[in-house]
Formats: sequence, C-alpha cells, structure tokens
Amino acid sequence: KYRGRRFNNDRAPYLVEPLRCLSPESPIQEVRLMFPAQSGKSTCGELAVMYYIVEHPSEILYVSSDERNAAKWMQRRIEPRARAAGVVFRSSSESKISRRTGDTTFSKEFSGGNIDMASALAIGQLTSETKRIVIADEVDRWRLTLGPDGLVWDQMAARAIAWADEKKVLAMSTPTIATLSIIAQLYE
Repeated sequence: KYRGRRFNNDRAPYLVEPLRCLSPESPIQEVRLMFPAQSGKSTCGELAVMYYIVEHPSEILYVSSDERNAAKWMQRRIEPRARAAGVVFRSSSESKISRRTGDTTFSKEFSGGNIDMASALAIGQLTSETKRIVIADEVDRWRLTLGPDGLVWDQMAARAIAWADEKKVLAMSTPTIATLSIIAQLYE
C-alpha cells in the first residue's frame, strides 16, 4: 500500500542499477529482474512507471498475470503516487461522436502519454498498440503460450519494437520451478 513515502535508495541499493538502466540516458533496452519475493521488484516497476509519467511522459504498457491484478496495481500503487505527484489522469478530447474517457480502469491518459494495463492471458490486449515502455510483472505466473498466437513474451515485447533503441522493457518475477520458469529463461 502506498503510504506517501519517498523511495530511499539506502533501503534497497540493489535497485539503483536496474533503475539507471531503465532511464532514457542508458543504452540498455531490456532489464530482467529475478529476485526473491518481497524484495523490491514491484517497487522498481512502480518507480520506472512514475518516472515515465512525470519526468519523461511516454506510452506505457503494464502486463500482469490477469486483469484483476493489473487493475489492483493501478488503483493501489500508481493512482495514489500520481495524485501525490500532481498528475491528473484526464479525459481525451471529446467529440460529438465519441465520449471516450482517458480515465478508465485499464487505460489512463496523462499529459504527454498514456498507460495501459493488460492481462498476459488476453492476446487482444497484448497486440493492440505500440508502447515505448513495457513493464512485465510476475512473468512466472503467466501462461507460456497463447495457443496459435505464440509466446506471450514475444507478443508483449513486439509492442516496443517500433521504438528501436528508445524502448525500455522491464521483466520481473520471483522464479518458480526452474524448468518451467519464464524469468529464468529470460535471465539466462
């Protein structure tokens, strides 16, 4: 639960390097974190997302194991941080034909960018738009394939290809069974 505290590098100095790699100044395009449970992986993802909302507005995709977890992450972790930072998730320009809002459960618009939440179980959510920043949370909870649509990881990573050397992809998970672990395969 977000309690309004600023992140302090002294509490988790091992997160400094992954966060540096996720900055626009770093040539690193993909960061993969294989950490034990409750060791700061989600915090790293949250800090990266907030940076790309507040400091360097971008198009962001957050992929979780299912829609419920994605919505919970947005409501409990990102929305309170954004409010504390003065970010307003706003409506897009309204037309007479459509009254689409920029503040829905799975898609938020902010000045200069947007963030979409997706389920690793839904191919339609993973193939919709190009995104510069892709955050893949708890990938070992994902199904490996989406049937004839291929590997979940490949579908998700393809969202950032158009951004070439400007893309940032963060994959994170607590490893499960070694022979079945997606994060272990990505980490190697």
